[in-house]
Amino acid sequence: MLGHSQIKTTQVYAETSPERVFRDVEKIIPLIAQYRLTN
Repeated sequence: MLGHSQIKTTQVYAETSPERVFRDVEKIIPLIAQYRLTN
């Protein structure tokens, strides 16, 4: 059971679905593509 001090936070987690995750990842790929990993 999720329990946050703000009900809105819990509602966001409750609405998370694989489709939403995929859509959101698709949005951030162009933003993070400019970075590269270094040692």
